[in-house]
Amino acid sequence: MLIIDVHGLVPNTAEVTYVGRGGKHGWTNSALGNPFVGNDALVKYSAWLFAKIKERDEDILAALRSLTPTSVLGCWCCTANDNREPKKRRCHAEIVAAAWRYCQTRGLLNEIIESDLEAVREPATAVEEHLVNGGRA
Repeated sequence: MLIIDVHGLVPNTAEVTYVGRGGKHGWTNSALGNPFVGNDALVKYSAWLFAKIKERDEDILAALRSLTPTSVLGCWCCTANDNREPKKRRCHAEIVAAAWRYCQTRGLLNEIIESDLEAVREPATAVEEHLVNGGRA
């Protein structure tokens, strides 16, 4: 998945899966938008998103089901010099991509299996630790 900055793009273009909050410059709200702001917004978002997956939130699962390995995720919080280049700043779209990969590898977007639900918290913790460490492994 590619993550791009939507600044300067025509809102709601078919080539971009917008994962931000709606209303800004005509973009439609995404279920995957980050409801948090501030220094710990990414940590809070990670915990929130994986909790929604565990709760089987249909809006979140439907949004994740709409993604593919070649999806282009667009948001305002990542910055890039050119929309054809990958993002330059940490963004919640990274967590969306990680959540999609996690769900895909476990079949959670097809059918949620009770035993898999306990494991959903594990990647959220790993993503939180990654973000707290400034992206260092």
